Amino acid sequence: MKNGPYSIHVKMLDGHPDRGAGVLILRDGDMRGGNGSLFFTGSYSCDGQTWKGELVTTPHTRNPERTTVFEDFSGTFTDDSAEAIGTALPGKASLTFRVTLRGLADA
Repeated sequence: MKNGPYSIHVKMLDGHPDRGAGVLILRDGDMRGGNGSLFFTGSYSCDGQTWKGELVTTPHTRNPERTTVFEDFSGTFTDDSAEAIGTALPGKASLTFRVTLRGLADA
Protein backbone atom coordinates (compact mmCIF):
# COMPACT_ATOMS: atom_id res chain seq x y z
CA MET A 1 0.00 0.00 0.00
CA LYS A 2 1.41 3.39 -0.94
CA ASN A 3 2.35 5.93 1.70
CA GLY A 4 0.46 9.21 1.48
CA PRO A 5 -2.84 10.99 2.06
CA TYR A 6 -6.18 9.26 1.44
CA SER A 7 -9.78 10.35 1.69
CA ILE A 8 -11.65 8.03 4.03
CA HIS A 9 -15.38 7.32 3.85
CA VAL A 10 -17.09 5.17 6.47
CA LYS A 11 -20.60 3.75 6.32
CA MET A 12 -22.11 1.85 9.22
CA LEU A 13 -23.89 -1.37 8.24
CA ASP A 14 -26.75 -3.42 9.72
CA GLY A 15 -29.21 -0.53 9.41
CA HIS A 16 -27.21 1.94 11.53
CA PRO A 17 -27.57 5.46 10.03
CA ASP A 18 -24.11 6.90 10.85
CA ARG A 19 -21.60 7.82 8.14
CA GLY A 20 -18.32 9.64 8.26
CA ALA A 21 -15.56 11.08 6.10
CA GLY A 22 -12.15 12.60 6.61
CA VAL A 23 -8.49 12.40 5.66
CA LEU A 24 -6.09 9.62 6.63
CA ILE A 25 -2.30 9.64 6.17
CA LEU A 26 -0.71 6.20 5.73
CA ARG A 27 3.02 5.89 6.36
CA ASP A 28 4.90 2.59 6.75
CA GLY A 29 2.22 0.87 8.84
CA ASP A 30 1.16 3.98 10.76
CA MET A 31 -2.16 5.84 10.28
CA ARG A 32 -3.04 9.37 11.37
CA GLY A 33 -5.90 11.62 10.32
CA GLY A 34 -9.18 13.19 11.24
CA ASN A 35 -12.23 15.24 10.35
CA GLY A 36 -14.18 18.11 11.88
CA SER A 37 -14.88 16.31 15.16
CA LEU A 38 -12.57 13.27 15.44
CA PHE A 39 -8.89 12.46 15.13
CA PHE A 40 -7.70 9.01 14.07
CA THR A 41 -4.62 7.06 15.15
CA GLY A 42 -3.75 3.48 14.32
CA SER A 43 -1.62 0.91 12.58
CA TYR A 44 -1.97 -1.46 9.63
CA SER A 45 -0.11 -4.27 7.91
CA CYS A 46 -0.20 -5.58 4.34
CA ASP A 47 0.16 -9.08 2.89
CA GLY A 48 -0.12 -9.35 -0.90
CA GLN A 49 -3.17 -7.27 -1.81
CA THR A 50 -4.85 -7.55 1.60
CA TRP A 51 -4.51 -5.29 4.59
CA LYS A 52 -5.70 -5.25 8.17
CA GLY A 53 -5.36 -2.92 11.09
CA GLU A 54 -6.65 -1.16 14.14
CA LEU A 55 -7.81 2.42 14.41
CA VAL A 56 -8.86 4.52 17.38
CA THR A 57 -11.14 7.50 16.79
CA THR A 58 -11.15 10.15 19.51
CA PRO A 59 -13.27 13.32 19.67
CA HIS A 60 -11.42 16.63 19.69
CA THR A 61 -14.54 18.73 20.12
CA ARG A 62 -16.89 18.78 23.08
CA ASN A 63 -19.80 16.59 22.12
CA PRO A 64 -21.39 14.30 24.73
CA GLU A 65 -22.56 11.94 21.98
CA ARG A 66 -19.00 11.29 20.74
CA THR A 67 -16.73 8.84 22.56
CA THR A 68 -13.40 7.19 21.83
CA VAL A 69 -14.03 4.15 19.61
CA PHE A 70 -11.74 1.21 18.89
CA GLU A 71 -12.06 -0.17 15.36
CA ASP A 72 -10.65 -3.39 13.88
CA PHE A 73 -10.73 -3.94 10.08
CA SER A 74 -9.49 -6.04 7.15
CA GLY A 75 -9.86 -5.81 3.38
CA THR A 76 -8.11 -5.36 0.04
CA PHE A 77 -6.17 -2.57 -1.67
CA THR A 78 -4.75 -1.42 -5.00
CA ASP A 79 -2.11 1.23 -5.73
CA ASP A 80 -4.47 4.14 -5.05
CA SER A 81 -7.47 2.80 -3.12
CA ALA A 82 -8.52 0.39 -0.39
CA GLU A 83 -11.68 -1.12 1.03
CA ALA A 84 -12.31 -2.92 4.29
CA ILE A 85 -15.02 -4.26 6.56
CA GLY A 86 -14.60 -3.85 10.28
CA THR A 87 -16.06 -3.75 13.72
CA ALA A 88 -16.35 -0.62 15.84
CA LEU A 89 -16.56 -1.03 19.60
CA PRO A 90 -18.13 2.09 21.14
CA GLY A 91 -18.40 1.11 24.80
CA LYS A 92 -20.22 -2.22 25.13
CA ALA A 93 -21.78 -2.09 21.64
CA SER A 94 -20.42 -3.77 18.50
CA LEU A 95 -21.12 -2.14 15.12
CA THR A 96 -20.10 -3.31 11.64
CA PHE A 97 -18.82 -0.78 9.10
CA ARG A 98 -17.44 -0.51 5.56
CA VAL A 99 -14.55 1.86 4.84
CA THR A 100 -13.28 3.12 1.49
CA LEU A 101 -9.97 4.95 0.96
CA ARG A 102 -8.99 6.87 -2.18
CA GLY A 103 -5.47 8.18 -2.76
CA LEU A 104 -5.23 11.96 -2.85
CA ALA A 105 -1.61 12.50 -3.99
CA ASP A 106 1.71 10.75 -4.34
CA ALA A 107 3.77 10.63 -1.16
